[in-house]
Amino acid sequence: MPDTSFIPIPEIITDPNEGNTFGILGVVLFLNEQDEIKYMLAPDIRYNDTKGTFPTFRFFGYPSPARRYSVVLGKSTTKDEDYELEYTDRTFWDGRGFVLASFLHEKDGKRVGFNGRHGGYSGGGAPLAGRVGVLG
Repeated sequence: MPDTSFIPIPEIITDPNEGNTFGILGVVLFLNEQDEIKYMLAPDIRYNDTKGTFPTFRFFGYPSPARRYSVVLGKSTTKDEDYELEYTDRTFWDGRGFVLASFLHEKDGKRVGFNGRHGGYSGGGAPLAGRVGVLG
């Protein structure tokens, strides 16, 4: 049977816009028979006065050295959100090509001002975005 390891990590974050954030990140590593990481579960829960409570679920899968995927789901008690899905496969054309597919939705209630990443003046928030690529 595969082994597991649990690693609790305290979170202490200082940010001039959000103030102090405190939380706990619990990482569970699921190892295969060769003691390689097969899956990683890394949920956390954070709190600060700006965002309130912000739990996030994270799951990472490594089915082979050339394939990986991840799921990140987070929602604060205010309006902040973070939803991410990603899949990478580097097995095409004898390792010369790969596929990367990702979807992202994030909303930051305190991001105000010019937002170069999403363009223009913004009060926060990014629309659902996605991409798929193949290189050879």
